Amino acid sequence: MRERGGNERHKRYRRLLPVMLFLGMLSVLFPVYAAADEPQFGIRPANPSADGAAGGYFTLKAQPGDTLKDAVIIANPGTVPITVALYPVDATSGQGGGAVYMGSTDPRTGVGAWITLEATTIAVAPQKQETVPFTLTVPKASHGGQYLGGIAIQLDRGANAATQQAGSFGITTVTRALTAVLVNVGEITAAPSLRITGARIADVDGLPTLTLAIQNDGTTLVKSHGDVTVTDASGNVVLSSQLTLDTLVPQTTIAYPVQADPPATPGTYRVRATLDFGGSAPAVFEGPVVVTTQPTAAAAPSARARPAPATAAASAPTKNSGLSPLVAILSGLVGAFAVATIGLVIFVVRSQKRRPR
Repeated sequence: MRERGGNERHKRYRRLLPVMLFLGMLSVLFPVYAAADEPQFGIRPANPSADGAAGGYFTLKAQPGDTLKDAVIIANPGTVPITVALYPVDATSGQGGGAVYMGSTDPRTGVGAWITLEATTIAVAPQKQETVPFTLTVPKASHGGQYLGGIAIQLDRGANAATQQAGSFGITTVTRALTAVLVNVGEITAAPSLRITGARIADVDGLPTLTLAIQNDGTTLVKSHGDVTVTDASGNVVLSSQLTLDTLVPQTTIAYPVQADPPATPGTYRVRATLDFGGSAPAVFEGPVVVTTQPTAAAAPSARARPAPATAAASAPTKNSGLSPLVAILSGLVGAFAVATIGLVIFVVRSQKRRPR
């Protein structure tokens, strides 16, 4: 009777074995498919081959008072439907150089105020794209020059709540994509202009840092490179650094961080800075800077010697990262099935070896 009962158990185990093996395979495949089910989106000009669009962003020409019509394409390369919010923005200069784009709630006075979108939210099915037309009206009082802004998109958090499980931890992450809109208004005859208006020791990220006040007081975008030298009262060079600045937007000023932990000894030092920006003559500044505090010993001398420039435009598809808590729990459960499957296989094999022949 014992042998018959053992045979029945072995038969039941053998019948369960294919099911357990199937579940074990799911434990490998499930996390891959779950990770792919995250919102993905991108934005680009609708007419990339036209003269007005290049490099994934718009370059438009207009006269004061003109109204232009164009469109953007919103793409969903992912596997879940999405709803995105669209909004125009102004651009400004980042602290380390490079154009940066304002947020959805920031005031708009430039290109962001000139753009009117035909839709401010749009749903896009998986593996599909939608076209959103817009108009751009240049104010009649605008002066000739280059004006920079953009059109941004980000997930509509309410409409995409079912796919944003990661937000349940109380951390709000806003992921957006953007295409820049550069408008050349009128005839640009003025030469580029750049000024260095001062130097001082300022607190940057908790460190005393030598900063230069740099102003693009012209009407065109400007990039520059040069150097800065700091000497003490005896004429000895205590700091020397090369400078490379990415795009500065017209009519903006930045406090450019040259280097953290300036000279160790408090006192008055002499700063000379030069920037070549393509104008008739480089921008030059010579003046004093006062050091009143000791440097921070824990900081590396070149910790901020090369600030990273801000990205000028992001038009590639953007992907949210991280698995949701539900996905993690389900992955753990399916993983437990895989462990059980391996244990069952080992048990059946060993039991068969012990059976009398």
